[in-house]
Amino acid sequence: MKDVSLMSRAELVCALITSTTMTAKAAVTYAKTRNPAVTGNRAALVSYKLAVARELLLRDLAERMKSEPVFSAPHTVRDWLRMYCANS
Repeated sequence: MKDVSLMSRAELVCALITSTTMTAKAAVTYAKTRNPAVTGNRAALVSYKLAVARELLLRDLAERMKSEPVFSAPHTVRDWLRMYCANS
């Protein structure tokens, strides 16, 4: 199972919008390695989809920070920091 930070954007979007048996199995594997307290396939799938969505948001915010001066867009930096620190 690939860590979500190593997945391409296309793989992330595919993992986010599809609901296949493979996605469910990958989600259980991912959730169990990240948080052993997660029980049940549904909770694991939700945890995995949230991790994928978080990764997509972090990447988009990072790109936005690169494309404009940071001092002119403090809200973008704030949003990125919130998302980044939320996993800690």
